[in-house]
Amino acid sequence: MYDIEIDLPEEKEIFDDLNKLEIFRKHRVSANPTDLAILTGGDYVYDTFYNPRRQDYFLKGSRNTINREGKECKAYYYIGERGKLSSTYKLNGRQKSVRPILRVPDGIMKKLIEKSKDGILVKFGIYPQNAADNNTQILLENEYNKGSLKKTSLSFTFDKTNCAEENISFTPIKYKVYEFNNKKYIRLKPNNFSQEYTLIDERVGYSSKPIWIEVSPVYWYIDKKTNSLISRKCLLSGIRYDKQPFSDKFEQTEIYEFINKYMLQDLLQKININKYIDMTDDRLSILKDIIEDISEEDKEEYLKALYQLKDELSKPKKRK
Repeated sequence: MYDIEIDLPEEKEIFDDLNKLEIFRKHRVSANPTDLAILTGGDYVYDTFYNPRRQDYFLKGSRNTINREGKECKAYYYIGERGKLSSTYKLNGRQKSVRPILRVPDGIMKKLIEKSKDGILVKFGIYPQNAADNNTQILLENEYNKGSLKKTSLSFTFDKTNCAEENISFTPIKYKVYEFNNKKYIRLKPNNFSQEYTLIDERVGYSSKPIWIEVSPVYWYIDKKTNSLISRKCLLSGIRYDKQPFSDKFEQTEIYEFINKYMLQDLLQKININKYIDMTDDRLSILKDIIEDISEEDKEEYLKALYQLKDELSKPKKRK
């Protein structure tokens, strides 16, 4: 989408000195969850010595191993306690979280670096993240029950399947976005293991009741060397790494399908990509005007033409 690819972090990008992202040379490996990641079934641990609350998150790739019964099976890696590399052969569990990486083209990365105040963190895209305060929860629910909340064209897709289920395939559920007092929210049905949950700010809630989650900009760490962005927090849980029989290729896994088919589109659905593209030619300006007015279905084709034209213009001109 817009030549931006979504991925999961790889082991070598975190622990290999030659391939380690600059992000992980300067910042801790473990990551805090959003409220959404907690409410969709993620593992989280209190560790006051190292990090008040952090969440296990998926890494890209799997390996062959031997399980407790002595049988050969596949295991995937994840970041566990205190940012340590861990692995499990329960590829169909739903308790790990998604901390996505975006692989970004040069032109867009240049604009993002300019947009960043410190060259380290940048806001890009949107996602439901943290629960509204208690007063806003009451107001939103009252307005919702009266049918007076303003609906937007936005939506976000998660897994409807109970987070404790291991053998049921991904079942998409789409949450509409509502606008209230110039902010946007989804009304989420919690999908976690217990009847109670504890949010980031220590508020306790009950899984039987819906909760309003604010849609807000996502913060990303910038890695200039590899043109990568990695989310500052774990954004979502409740997605299996894969279904049985487990796939040999990452591109065939259930987690790959989710992040590419749903998560990337959800993250970028409000992005005006034109402001990240330099307009240096009349033909580019014309294409920009066209893109502003075409449908979402046709936009992909025109954006490809735009990038091709930019590549053409960036090549050194031959002397006559």
